[in-house]
Amino acid sequence: MTGPATTRLLLVSPPRPFGRRHGDAFSCQTNAAFQLTWAQEGFRVEDMVWHWGLDLIASNLKTSTTVLHYPTRAEFRRELRLGYTHIGFTVNPPTWHKVKPLMEDARRLAPGATLIIGGYGARMPENEFSGLADVVCREEGVSFMRLLLGEPDAPLVHPAISIPRSIFGIPTGERTGIIFNALGCPNGCDFCMTSHFYDRRKIYFLPSATQVVKTMLDMQDRDPRITSFAIFDEDFLLDEGRGREFLAAVEAAGRYLDIMVFSSVRSLSQFSPLELTRMGIARVWVGYESPKAGYAKQEGKPFAQLCAELRGAGISVMSSSIVGYDHQTEAIVRSEFEALLATRPTAVQVMLLSPCFGTSAWTRMENEGRLIHGLQKDWAAQDGYTQLFRHPHMESDRMEALVKELYHLDFQRLGPTMFRFFDVMLAGYLYHRDHPHALLRMRAEVFRARLQRTLALFPLGIAFAPNANVRSELSALRQRIAKEAGGNPVRITIGSLLLLLPFFWASLRHRLGGCTQPRRMRACYGDLCP
Repeated sequence: MTGPATTRLLLVSPPRPFGRRHGDAFSCQTNAAFQLTWAQEGFRVEDMVWHWGLDLIASNLKTSTTVLHYPTRAEFRRELRLGYTHIGFTVNPPTWHKVKPLMEDARRLAPGATLIIGGYGARMPENEFSGLADVVCREEGVSFMRLLLGEPDAPLVHPAISIPRSIFGIPTGERTGIIFNALGCPNGCDFCMTSHFYDRRKIYFLPSATQVVKTMLDMQDRDPRITSFAIFDEDFLLDEGRGREFLAAVEAAGRYLDIMVFSSVRSLSQFSPLELTRMGIARVWVGYESPKAGYAKQEGKPFAQLCAELRGAGISVMSSSIVGYDHQTEAIVRSEFEALLATRPTAVQVMLLSPCFGTSAWTRMENEGRLIHGLQKDWAAQDGYTQLFRHPHMESDRMEALVKELYHLDFQRLGPTMFRFFDVMLAGYLYHRDHPHALLRMRAEVFRARLQRTLALFPLGIAFAPNANVRSELSALRQRIAKEAGGNPVRITIGSLLLLLPFFWASLRHRLGGCTQPRRMRACYGDLCP
């Protein structure tokens, strides 16, 4: 096969299938909420995500580019027959064992092509890629690829990417728009690859907060199915001035934008709950980690106070907890987790302190001789659920089991995450429905309409609640929603019946250990666009 006369680029994600039976670690999934709801049986949330960074790069190149998400190995081989001069692979340490065979195929079937490695896995030792990768990208990908391909710098073109939303696998008809605001994080947590990959710098894709709002409005105008947004930025509100610019831009737009952001206690403490709701923020992911972790990002309002204020204003709090700090014993871990549950988080992620290669935590433990022999080069084990180092108080097997026990405790204590969202949404509706600010009354009406639709889920939630306490709480919540938001009883009954079979199927897959597989997605950019 002869190569093409002009440059052609192929960008590829890790291949399917995924799951333990295919050699993957526990958390190596394409399910957006796996690390939040995996222990919640039929109530798991299973929206699929993909490697959007590839589409972001392709959207900003003049070079003819094909993006291939989740191919099988056979599908990837067939794609190579089309002839590419450059082939780029995105990889994280836990997916290296999946990507490496694709690179071997490319080296054999496209011997003249330039092979490129990118993603956080690019921080792995150079010898991992020996004989496979010609080029390794350890920086922001758009600028890197432009330079590699000899293209000029230019303003960023934001791709129109959105995730379809579903309930028990049934599409709702709504989508969540994906906004790329920034890469990197100045907080510098010792375990975090995001901070270390970009040397604790924040690299903005969108030049201003006003541009972030404009991008959301443009996406919504093009696709009315987009009813919410997720802004990708490790700590979106870290820059207070930019946050206030964002608030002014949202209010100037005069449109309610339902937004999820990643943030920190320190950043959120700069704004009142009312200012956050005026920004359109409805969900925040904030690190709890451990109260004694000592990170600067934890400074600000007491965690419990912050969560109570956010919940009261109708902002759901998704929180991450970490097991494995040196000060922790099992009793301390359980005590800290009880304190987290007392804040009634909408969703909880529990992970081991898992230092990624190249982070300061990895270097410190390597120097102390604490890394477990055999796992230092087992990249699949760097999934956040495999213990990588010797702990002063807990054995590895016990720590790994404890993490999963805490997930089950969260479910038993607070019930399914989806109903916790409804509870906070009801609080937001009541908080804003009579507010003098027109944008906040608009927010209340959006919440009311959604609450009416949620009533169809309550018969399932009550019937299959994990225990009597949760069942009682869900019954009371259903009554409050019906009283405050109303709803059509006939539609509610029909909706409940339609959801019964998909719920049982989701429950069965969970009990059989099934992994929801992503579908292959192929997109063409530049001269390859139809």
